[in-house]
Amino acid sequence: PLVKMVGPLMWNESNYEPVSKSLQDWFDIVELNKGIVVYISFGTNLQHFSNTMGKLYNNLCSKSSSKSARKNNVWFLWSLARNSTLTKEKTSFTNCDESHLRIEHWVPQQSILNHPTVRLFVSHGGANSVHESLAEAVPVVVVPLGLDQFDVASRLEAVGAGIKITPSPFLSFFSSSTTVDDEDLVQRIVDTTYISLQNN
Repeated sequence: PLVKMVGPLMWNESNYEPVSKSLQDWFDIVELNKGIVVYISFGTNLQHFSNTMGKLYNNLCSKSSSKSARKNNVWFLWSLARNSTLTKEKTSFTNCDESHLRIEHWVPQQSILNHPTVRLFVSHGGANSVHESLAEAVPVVVVPLGLDQFDVASRLEAVGAGIKITPSPFLSFFSSSTTVDDEDLVQRIVDTTYISLQNN
């Protein structure tokens, strides 16, 4: 045959891009406190669902300072969309003073997933993100936002590598006749995140 299908080609760990010094210092504090990290990234999809993501951010900001988060020693690292031009919307994600919730405009994702404190990945389920999470054995809470992400989310759930959150905000974005309750969706994302941590 002229075409041979192969799995994803991943970087060798020795070639992973290092994290910044400030982020490494944050990870050191997490480790010093014996904490666990939930990594969050929705890639460039962030700019299309900024309302939902903003509500998730505000929820996590309050959750990160809550007794539940402190008791379970959960820290959150959220990587925003590097290529987004919506600077004004990005700045709205930096008003949380809690050290347990850190915002970065971009991080070397596979290096993050490879870090021993990272126990869960909240993602839109893009192909690169899924391949990297599988390579690093980090379970995923998937909020599919379009394209093949719905199928990918179902497949991850079927093999026990992730949990799918539905309905997707994708429905509200592309159809005025379908409305997704943002508050309910955000709460289910947060609740599923904590439940997943308990099971892993």
